[in-house]
Amino acid sequence: AMKSKLDEAPGLESQNGELDTQLDKLKREVESLRQEKDYFVSVIRTFRNGLLTTDNTLQIIHFNLTVERLLGYSPDELRGLKLHQLIQSKEETVLRILKEGGICVDPKTGEMGEFHFITKAGNSFPVEACFSVIKAPDSSVCGMTCTFRDVTQKRKMEKALARMDRFASLGELASGLAHEIKNPLACIT
Repeated sequence: AMKSKLDEAPGLESQNGELDTQLDKLKREVESLRQEKDYFVSVIRTFRNGLLTTDNTLQIIHFNLTVERLLGYSPDELRGLKLHQLIQSKEETVLRILKEGGICVDPKTGEMGEFHFITKAGNSFPVEACFSVIKAPDSSVCGMTCTFRDVTQKRKMEKALARMDRFASLGELASGLAHEIKNPLACIT
């Protein structure tokens, strides 16, 4: 009885074979996409600069380990925050950045914009930040990314260098003064 049913549906076995082939191909593609997704998630999570994304209301959606480490928040705490709560700027300033299409380079200095981020403990630290708008396929704004790096050590070194320059200038002045004291007749002649 079974054989007669197969005889009535010629080509059914070949269609099953084609479907099995297509199913195997789809399974391989899904596995490849999963591996690619895992790879990119790993890259983003371990990126040395802070990286976070928001929706169009500036609520934080995604972030990497650097953000957690620098700011001291747990993942659940970060997801409930708005971006302007982490920056020493008014909400309007951050919304303007979003509306204007982001900001990466300060037009006055040609360098990344400097902001101060606020840790969970309430401490402030300087960062160089780049804000980019995320657009949906229909070109509507659906959020923003913020990449940043802590520049606390860089600012400390700049201050130390400026202090050393002042001491060097003071040393030159003292040397010239000492020379004039030792050789007072040089100015008289």
